Amino acid sequence: MKRSVFVALLLILSCVTRAEANHISATGSVEITNPKDSTFLSIPKNISWSPEAKKLATRSIALLRQEIRQELNSLKSDGAVTIEKVYESTIPPQYSNWKDYVPDIRSYKLKGYDLEGNLVRTTSSNPIQRNLISSWLVTLENDTCSFSTFNIFDFRTWFTKACSITKPKEESYLRAALRGYISMTDNPQSISAWAIANIRDCFAQNGSYSIQKGMFTCPANAKYYSGQVIPIDLYFKSDLGGYEITLNKSAQKAKVKLLPPDFYALASQVKLYPGTSTLVFGLT
Repeated sequence: MKRSVFVALLLILSCVTRAEANHISATGSVEITNPKDSTFLSIPKNISWSPEAKKLATRSIALLRQEIRQELNSLKSDGAVTIEKVYESTIPPQYSNWKDYVPDIRSYKLKGYDLEGNLVRTTSSNPIQRNLISSWLVTLENDTCSFSTFNIFDFRTWFTKACSITKPKEESYLRAALRGYISMTDNPQSISAWAIANIRDCFAQNGSYSIQKGMFTCPANAKYYSGQVIPIDLYFKSDLGGYEITLNKSAQKAKVKLLPPDFYALASQVKLYPGTSTLVFGLT
C-alpha cells in the first residue's frame, strides 16, 4: 500500500512538471505486451475457498440482502404494494468480461406502487457499491413483485410473485468479489505505470540511462521529480501482479510484459472490511 501511494504522488508530480516544460518529441517507444483483460485478469474457477472465507462471504451477502430488505420495507411503509425493478444503462468499463461473474450488470431503481397503481416512491440507484461486481449477485429476484399474499377472492394476487432477494453461492460470490477487489486496488497496469512513465520520459528527451543490478536510472528525468534521480525496478512482482521490462538501448525501445496477479495467494487471505460488506484479499 505504501508503494502505491508513493507511486501515485510521483506520477502527479511528474505530470505537473511536464505541463510546465517545453514540448519534446519522443525518440523511442515503449511496447506493452499482455493479453486482453478478459483473460489476463480472469479469476480461476478452481480456487478452493477456505471455510473461513465462505463464512465471511455469507456475512457479506447477508449485509447486502439486509440493505435491499430495508429498502423494500421502507417502500411498504410508504404504502407500496407492488414493486417494479427499473434498469439503467450503466456498465462499469473495467469489467469487459462481466458475464463470467454475474448475469446482469445494469444498475437499477425500485419503484413502489399502491393498490390503485399510483407511484409511491422511486429509490436511488442500486447496487450502492457499483465498483464491486459481486454486488450484482445480490438483487431483487424478480423484475416485478408484490407484498400482497395470495387471496382466492382477489384476482390481482393470483399471479403475483413475492419480493424475494437472491442469495448466491459463496464460491461464486467470492470469485466475483476478488475480481472487483483487483479492479479497485493495485493491479499490473497501475503497478507498472510509474516505470513506464519514467522510461517514456527518458526516451522523449533522448536521455542517456544506465542499467545496474536490474535498476533503470535516467538522470535527465530529475527535472520531473524535484531534482531527484530515482532508479526504477525493471522487474517487480507481488500478489497483485507486476511487470518485467526489457530494453534495446541501440534502438531506444522497451518492451513491458505485465505479470498477472497470484489469484490463489490473494484468495488464501480474505477479510471483511470493518463496517461494510466489502471483502478484501491478500495481505492488506
